[in-house]
Amino acid sequence: MRSILYKWAWAVFGLSFPLILQAQSSAFCGGGAAVSTSVASVYFFQNTPITVNGDPIEPGSHIIAVFENDAGEWACAGEVQWWGSNTILTLRGEDAEYEGYEEGEALKFYIQSPDGCLYTAVEAAYNTAPPYPDGGFFTQGGRSLVESLSADFNPLVIYGVVRDTCEAGTGQARIAAVDGSTAGFSVTWPNGSSGQQVSGLTAGPITASITTAEGCTVEQLIQIPFADCPLLTAGATANGSQEGSTGCVPFNVLFEDATVSAVGGLSYEWEFGDGSVSNDPNPDYTYALPGTYTATLVVSDGYQSDTTTLQITALPIPEIGADYEVDFCEPVAYLYAFGDLSEITILEWSTSVGTFAGPEPVVQFPSAGVTEVVLLTAFNNQGCSYQFQFEVNLPEEYDLAVAENTVQLPACGADDGVISLSVSGGAGPYLYSWAHDASLNLPQADGLAPGVYSVVVSDANGCFVDFSTALADTTSLPEPDIGPDRSFCADMLSALELNEGYSSTQWFFEGAPLGEGGETSWLPQQSGTYAVQVFNADGCQGEAAAEVSIFEVPEVDLGGSFGLCPGMMSTIGTSCSGCTYAWSNGSESAMVSATGGNTYAVTVTNADGCTAADSLAVALLLQPQANLGADLAVCPGDVATLSAGASPDDTYSWSTGATSSSIEAAAPGEYGVTVTNPSGCSASDTIQLSWAPEITASVSASSEQLCPGDTLALFGGGAENVLWLDTSFVISSPNEPTVRLRPETTASYGLIAYNDCFTDTAFIEVAVLQQSAYASEDTCIAYRRTAVLQAFGADSASWWGTNRQKLLSQGLRYEVSPDSTSLFHVRLTDSLGCMYWDSVLVEILFLDELGLVPVNIITPNGDGLNDVLQFANLTKFDTYSLQVFNRHGMKVFDAFNYENDWGGTYNGEPLPDGVYYYILRIGSREVKSALTIIRE
Repeated sequence: MRSILYKWAWAVFGLSFPLILQAQSSAFCGGGAAVSTSVASVYFFQNTPITVNGDPIEPGSHIIAVFENDAGEWACAGEVQWWGSNTILTLRGEDAEYEGYEEGEALKFYIQSPDGCLYTAVEAAYNTAPPYPDGGFFTQGGRSLVESLSADFNPLVIYGVVRDTCEAGTGQARIAAVDGSTAGFSVTWPNGSSGQQVSGLTAGPITASITTAEGCTVEQLIQIPFADCPLLTAGATANGSQEGSTGCVPFNVLFEDATVSAVGGLSYEWEFGDGSVSNDPNPDYTYALPGTYTATLVVSDGYQSDTTTLQITALPIPEIGADYEVDFCEPVAYLYAFGDLSEITILEWSTSVGTFAGPEPVVQFPSAGVTEVVLLTAFNNQGCSYQFQFEVNLPEEYDLAVAENTVQLPACGADDGVISLSVSGGAGPYLYSWAHDASLNLPQADGLAPGVYSVVVSDANGCFVDFSTALADTTSLPEPDIGPDRSFCADMLSALELNEGYSSTQWFFEGAPLGEGGETSWLPQQSGTYAVQVFNADGCQGEAAAEVSIFEVPEVDLGGSFGLCPGMMSTIGTSCSGCTYAWSNGSESAMVSATGGNTYAVTVTNADGCTAADSLAVALLLQPQANLGADLAVCPGDVATLSAGASPDDTYSWSTGATSSSIEAAAPGEYGVTVTNPSGCSASDTIQLSWAPEITASVSASSEQLCPGDTLALFGGGAENVLWLDTSFVISSPNEPTVRLRPETTASYGLIAYNDCFTDTAFIEVAVLQQSAYASEDTCIAYRRTAVLQAFGADSASWWGTNRQKLLSQGLRYEVSPDSTSLFHVRLTDSLGCMYWDSVLVEILFLDELGLVPVNIITPNGDGLNDVLQFANLTKFDTYSLQVFNRHGMKVFDAFNYENDWGGTYNGEPLPDGVYYYILRIGSREVKSALTIIRE
């Protein structure tokens, strides 16, 4: 099918709004010669928006492309999608039939906007020039579609329609022309009527049968559009009396209309999900029973209606009750709840004495014979609550009582006390339960010692009374105390002390009396049992006793003080059978080794735990000095003087037999001396005497070939003393055997090795390579263009972002399209393994920053100056064009993506000198200017 739509103002129907006219033919993509192809994609460049009567073709429009071959035949080439103005239109897929295209052959695109209401046609010429080797591209031509159609096509039908308003059957259709003419055809409509026009159509497709004057019949499919009705979108909200659309019964909900409509006069119908309805737009409704309800709102504006629903959840409340039982003997109530308690989460009982929780609380009320009010609040697992209130009737106070009748108190601690009880009230007989004798069921207890006695008295009704009383001994039994059994070492005896408050006392040892009586303490002198007998003012007697053990103390003697030479040791100590030892140096032996300059203390403990201590100071005697110094190397033939000191009180003994404080040594070997002072302390030393060796200097390097910036390590040897020779003065420590430096150029380094007798010199040369790898120069590109960054002279390269923090790419070539001016770092490695850092600045040029200055003169005379029309930074942008006209309006030059290379020629021949005019278009910007060509 071929399809062209025109937007005309058609006055035939007497209507004031535009009609949609459409032309169609069945031969467009079915007739003509088919052309096979394997081309993957074809590009159509349209630099300005495609419009029909000023209306732009929008992105997403449907496009049918046809191809005209040399014989003037058209073939369907497939379908493409328009990407929008000022961009590329791409044709892809198996339906793309382009094989065999040649330069200059035509392609036509029939374009339909997304709403199906606008068609037009554009013609393009095929061009296979780069950069599109896989398909080619088309530039816009300018030939009329109707004039270009071949006579081989079936008749072209042009028709118009009027939309059907809100499906009311108001659509209309009219055949305007066939093959561009309004005469010479007849029409038959589906309803049997004839003529160019038909009315009363509903939205949808109809088919008109058209017969031309030549006898050709065309079945034309016509689509009657549907016009949009006024906007109507039903909406509502629900706000419950508790929270949102969920609450406990009885649940009150305020429904509010939120309908969006372009017209007024709306009608409402609410159905609340339980059979109840309302025509109020904002009804207030209460749900009495639990459940989930769907509330429905239907809104109508006379043309159409819309429906919305809301979900309402009414939750159940707890269904429980409560009751109580009372205690006959005291004001206590036993409360309990009944009903389905499986879904109950909280039970709270509110009373005059406080709040209680749980299903069966026990409540002690302050008064008997009164009525108490209890409020029970229950919460279920859905958060709903229920309250139940009831009364508790408490019985009158019970009169059972117990009193003390007679009491007999015990004397001097004897068990002769008596308690007798009297009971009143209640109902006999009475039962007695004594705490000290469970078998006793009498109102009187005998033979009681001093203390507290309690009894529970119960009557025939099961009520009971607790009663207790205390018996005290008024004569107070004495309680003497001399402390526990104890042990003493013989050197730490302690007296036995008696507590005070007695009229008379008497001490005893092993049953025999001690002293004259009346003593309050006694110092024991031997092991055995000590006792004391006392009497108080009431004549009551008491006694206390303690076992005393007295142990012997060990004997310790470390002897008198003495002195030791440095390094000498002596054994000191003591002996005690069965004893343990604790020395000040941590030893636990009987004997320890002592050295001079220390004090030694020991504590000795025997088997009974008694201890004794002693200490001993050991003096440190002075030791003479014997120091011959370090081993000595002398030059061959020299004599060395060896000295051991100069103290006149010391004696000397050399390995050579000499006894003087110093000697002369003329031969290599080992020499020794022993020095002894008057205290008998001695010291020795030895020295090795040798000839100084001859020196051979040596020097080496960590590498004899360095990359620029590398660190060099030099190693020198041959003697303990060295001196580096460095004419560049970069060695900061010239006397160190190993030095590190960073040379910038190839250099030679020397080393002098020396001692007191000999010297020698060595040299080494270190080469520093020249940098051979670099990055490309800084560049400038247009926004969203691509810059190619390259590494030269390197075997490998890695590209990094700002501050060298992020690795971006690896390779000698890197393409970038930054959104703003950016600095790119590159790490380069050459064939010798040297590594360098370099950087490239990519400056971004935006179209609105491009200062296009019109060029108004060129002088194409071949002198290399101003020979071509050139615009600064032009080639940094995409999709720009240049057109040049002579003063008669004739186009003498037309180029897409102009390359700044036109030198005032037309068809290869120089244009005459004079004034011309050009239009330069870059994106949405346009520069117009006069241009003068001067060759002389």
